[in-house]
Amino acid sequence: MSQSRKRTARSRKPVRKPSRKPTTSHGDHQPPVLVRAERLRPLIAAIFRALGAPDADAETVAEILVEADLRSVESHGSTRVAGYASMIRLGLLNPRPKIQLLRETPSTAMLEGDNAFGMVVARRAMEMALDKASRAGI
Repeated sequence: MSQSRKRTARSRKPVRKPSRKPTTSHGDHQPPVLVRAERLRPLIAAIFRALGAPDADAETVAEILVEADLRSVESHGSTRVAGYASMIRLGLLNPRPKIQLLRETPSTAMLEGDNAFGMVVARRAMEMALDKASRAGI
């Protein structure tokens, strides 16, 4: 091993793994709060409706966030609600987008999402793709 590699190996500090226990702002460990999916979905949808999202879009967002939690992908689940709410208040996320079809061929489509929730635009694009595939005999 070269001198530079030895020096680098010795200079590394041990990595301390963070505690997986939830903490309060004061550092006290608290047990996690468990909420049933069937109670969480309508709560999240109500929050986004109150922030201006149409019923269908609020339901879509709530469904997808809760499903992410249920699949243990918490980074894309209900922990996103506060961030999305903040983005709506700051005008960075449009709760009532005018999603537009920019270009289309028999097998493709390009949409403009108007700063909407990505999952709302993705659902619309998926529905269009399924319809196009069906019309093409796929």
